Amino acid sequence: MMAHDSFTHTSSLETHSESWSMLTRHGDGYLTPYQREAFEHAITLVKNRLDKTLNKKSAFDEPEAEFNLADYIDKLEDRFLDETSHLGDMEQEVALTAARFAETVAQIILKYQPAGLK
Repeated sequence: MMAHDSFTHTSSLETHSESWSMLTRHGDGYLTPYQREAFEHAITLVKNRLDKTLNKKSAFDEPEAEFNLADYIDKLEDRFLDETSHLGDMEQEVALTAARFAETVAQIILKYQPAGLK
């Protein structure tokens, strides 16, 4: 989500600026207090966006007679992005991250779906 944001990371050898993606791919597994605060803030932003979007009735809702999880998954990204189209870039990145998270969970549910769930 915060791939564009950089922060200072102090390793035992040097101090340099890294992106979140670099930290997750090449980090040493430790966060500075600043990094931890930023990470927790990012999680809170995504959680709040999940709550706001998924708790709101959507124009994409399917008829209540039959729910198709695969169709629902296909519409998730649009639903999240429509919610934030009038907001800034950061909120749109948060929305995209929340959509990806929800899609991943839904895909897992779909993969192990009980009989009768589409």
